Order: sequence, then structure tokens, then C-alpha cells
Amino acid sequence: MRFRMKVKGIYTTVQDAISANSLIKSDEYADYINPLDYDFYINKEQEYQVVGAVQRKNTIWLYILDDENLLIVPSVLFEWTNEDSSSYIFYIDDNEQSLGVIIKELADIDYWFERYINEDDQVIDIINSKFR
Repeated sequence: MRFRMKVKGIYTTVQDAISANSLIKSDEYADYINPLDYDFYINKEQEYQVVGAVQRKNTIWLYILDDENLLIVPSVLFEWTNEDSSSYIFYIDDNEQSLGVIIKELADIDYWFERYINEDDQVIDIINSKFR
């Protein structure tokens, strides 16, 4: 089964998103992005699969797959193209500081994103089997 939550890139920087939408507040991102015009190299109009999402203070960040990598990026850079979340569940992160949503197969793996970065075979196999 392939998962269906998908987004399409519309901005490459948070500053672009802020300029286009007055409801987005720069101070909500200042703790995480410096400078606000940092380029996340999102391809406009490209569709990305969403592995999960996490709340950081008042902002939502997405775990997305590009052609080769799993990235964590601000959700304000995207518009939703498919919101089928039937295969995802809510979780509280390992530090109990934020709420997220992730595919069920990764929910019970502590520090799953860090393990992905460290090329953990179990996590990579799950992501490859569900998304690639």
C-alpha cells in the first residue's frame, strides 16, 4: 500500500510564505530558521509524499520525501494535494515536547527520524517499503 498524504511546493523560503500571507508570523519561525529567507530547495509545483508531521511551538513541520531524501521542512511552504490520513496515527515525541502524526509502522520506534539520519536499516526499510 502506498500512503496518500501529499503536498505540492509553493514557496522555497518561509520569508516568501510570510510575504504572501499576513497570518504567518515571522517570530514563530525565528527559533528554528535563521535567516528567514533560508532556501529549503523546494521545487515549486512538485508533489511530495508526507511521511509525517510534528508541531514545534505554533508551527507545523512536515517530514517529506523528495527523490532521494527524507526532509523536515515548514508546512507553510506547501499546499495539500491529498489529505488521506487513514494510515497515520498521532504520537507525542520522545521528549514529550510536541505532538505529531506519523505512519503507524514508525510510531513505536523511538527517535525514528534520528535513526533514519543515522541510516538505521529498520527505519530505512519501513520508509522504502511504504513510500518508494
